[in-house]
Formats: sequence, C-alpha cells, structure tokens
Amino acid sequence: MKPLGPSRTVKASWNMPPQRRNAPKINKELFAMRGTTIAVSLVLGLATTTTCAAQSYPPNSLLGGSTAQSNTATPSCYIGHGFSTFQRNNNAARADISFSGLIDSGGYDLKGQAVLSFTAPGLNSGTITFTEVPSYPANIRSPSFSNYSQTYANGRLQVVFLIAFPDCTLNVNAVYND
Repeated sequence: MKPLGPSRTVKASWNMPPQRRNAPKINKELFAMRGTTIAVSLVLGLATTTTCAAQSYPPNSLLGGSTAQSNTATPSCYIGHGFSTFQRNNNAARADISFSGLIDSGGYDLKGQAVLSFTAPGLNSGTITFTEVPSYPANIRSPSFSNYSQTYANGRLQVVFLIAFPDCTLNVNAVYND
C-alpha cells in the first residue's frame, strides 16, 4: 500500500508543551495573506471614514426637500410650503434651488427653478435669478438676496436666506435630505 501524500514526521504529542498539543496547524502563507487583507481593509476603512467626515454635504448632488411657508406684512408676498430641490457644489459661487410656490406682492408667480449667484464664493449675498420667467421685470426676475447660511448635520442640509423684492422681503427656510 502506497502512502497518500508526502511523508511527514510526526512528533509525539506528549513531548509538546500543553498549549500546543491540541492547537490547530497554521498555514503561514494563508495567515500572512489574511493579515495583509485585514490591514488593507482597515486602512481603506479609516481613509473612507476620514474623507466622509471632512465633507459638508454630498458634493455634486441634487438634494430634495421642502421650503417652509413664509409670509410677510404684505399678505400677497409669500412662499408656500412645498417641494424644493437644491444643489451647490461645495462653496461655489452658484447654487440652484427650486420653489413650488413663491409669489411677489405684485402678483408675480415665481415658482420653478432659480439660480443663486453669490457676489464671491464663501459670501452670504448676491442675486437670485428666476429662470422660468424671462418676461418679468428685471427687479422681480433678479432681485438681491442676503443673510445666506447653510448648516449640514445628520444627513440634513438647512438653507436660510432673505430675498429682497421691491415691495417685500421674503425669508427662505428650506431643509433637504441627502
């Protein structure tokens, strides 16, 4: 009868220390490969965590959310509560926002897409241009905005700013989820 595999020298287990008698055999190459895999996974995991923690909110993403209702002393100047979208790439000089209902006191319906053009990146004021209404007067179609701020925490982005129309100022307060 032939041996089934290469011959091996077997040591008597009574000559081994007690902790090694019943220990499983370790394949050193497999252990080295698994150790490397674990180390690489750990490094990549930490790098991903560090990268995510540095972001203010998901870059290059169109976020969905809603605007809060906002009324002024002039009853016909308001923002209705409704669906809204928002996109600003990091601290860019431009942001896109949409409104489901925004009425100026002159009766101009400004729902739809608008572009916030900041006077300089990182500043909190500029001009908002309502792109859906090219025939409206310039002071209605492109009023100034101020007091812009954005806060991101726990997957929620809150955007707040004021729009200064000729006869009223509207407070925009919108919340978006990533």
